[in-house]
Order: sequence, then C-alpha cells, then structure tokens
Amino acid sequence: MERQTPIDIEKGHQALDEWLKGRHRGKAPIKLPDASIADKSVAAPFAQGKNTSDPNASAYDMFHDPKNHPDAVGAILTYCGTKMGYTPASLSQAEAAEKFTDYIEYVTTFPGFFLEHTSDEGFELTEVNVQLIASRLKDAYDGYVSVDVNHLIDSIEGLIQAVMSEKQQSAYKSLFDQSPVANVDGTMHIFINWVVLNMSKTQDGKTTVITQNYKMKFARLICNRTYLVTYAQKLADAIGDGSLDDWINQGTSNQNPAIKSCVNKIQ
Repeated sequence: MERQTPIDIEKGHQALDEWLKGRHRGKAPIKLPDASIADKSVAAPFAQGKNTSDPNASAYDMFHDPKNHPDAVGAILTYCGTKMGYTPASLSQAEAAEKFTDYIEYVTTFPGFFLEHTSDEGFELTEVNVQLIASRLKDAYDGYVSVDVNHLIDSIEGLIQAVMSEKQQSAYKSLFDQSPVANVDGTMHIFINWVVLNMSKTQDGKTTVITQNYKMKFARLICNRTYLVTYAQKLADAIGDGSLDDWINQGTSNQNPAIKSCVNKIQ
C-alpha cells in the first residue's frame, strides 16, 4: 500500500526550488558512500512491472497523471544523472565511480521520494562469492522485484568481467550498481543498491580477490504520487519529459558485451 506524505504547498514549493538549485548537500536520508568509494564502477539498472505511461503524454501530463509515473520516475532519475554528471553510458569506469556519490545524494534528496527502508551489510571473504552477493540482492528485492538468482549471478559475473577486462591495472576497488525501479500495484519503488569489493589479477591474468570485507548497501525509496501531481507544472518546466528507457540507456555502463543486465531474464 502506498504511503502518502501530507504536503504543505508552500514548503513543498520551497523544497523543490532548493533541490533544483542544487541546495541538497548534507540532506540525504541514507549514509552516503565516500567520494573515493571505488576506483571503477559499472552499472546495469533495470525496470520491472508494467509501464502504464503514455509515450505521447506531455511533460505536464507525465507528472500530473499517476498512470504516467513510471516514465516520470525515469525522467527524474535521468535528470539527476545529467545534473550530477553520472551518465555511465558515456563515462569511463573511473569517471562513473567519481560521480556515483553525487548522483546517489541527489536522487535520495528529491522531495517527491521518501525512504522506506535502508540497511548496510559487510562480510569478510577470501574469494569472489558471486552466489552470496546474488542471494543478498534477491533478498533485498523480495516482494518488490522478481529475479532469478542464477540470472543475477550471470549479470554480476558480467560486471566483474567488465572491470577485470581492462588492461591498465592489475588491482581494483570496484563498485557494482544494479539499482532497479519497480512498479508495484501502481506505486513506484526506487532501489539504491550497490556492492563494493576489492579484486586483483594473478600473474597469469586470472581474477582473484584480496582478503577483505565486501560492503553492500540497500535502500528502497517510494515515489509520492501526490507530490508529483501537486507540482506537475513546476516539475515539467524544470525537468521536461523523459522515460524509463532514457534512464536505462543513460545509466547503463558502456556497451561492453560482458555487461549483462538481468532485465531481459527476469521471470
């Protein structure tokens, strides 16, 4: 069931003005990753659930009509990426890592999203345990996004290969971003999930891992449809139109064949 947040019209306008002007620093509802969280970052976002949006809707109607809110959320996330310079499709892995924290802070401070859940997890391993990572991600999505663990494993292994295929370095502190958006009974859920691990190459070029702590972050935001409807004109004027496809296209790391999104394999 969607939780609606009461809106004070004047305060809502002010909050949106502040956010659009970039005055959101220090207001994130989650603990943000350090700016130097990783040397490399690869992203494979995906969307699940029915996209009820009218592709011909105006920017105003996209925000004002709740049936168009899947694309409205896509437009907001695309705007956040553009504003913060986090556009993995056009960035190197190092550049994406550098911009990741700014993007997360901007998304989580959008006044039309509210935080429903957040958790952190860390565990020490001496090998790349992709099964464990996939299992934890599946648990985080449970009840909202339906994924198959084996398909998640394929996707994560593809992300790992994308990082390790670069020849410039032999060791990496890598971030994997597989944050989905889900339409659950008309309510849009935005997941902020990432995994950080240290990897290195052996002399024969095979992937291994340094004994270290994996760090995983889970956060789930919900889009407040009343907020989008109330400030539809202001959002349309500032953000314009867009779609979930725009967000996925902009937010997916360079089209390396090793990067496999689980969006096409969801059951």
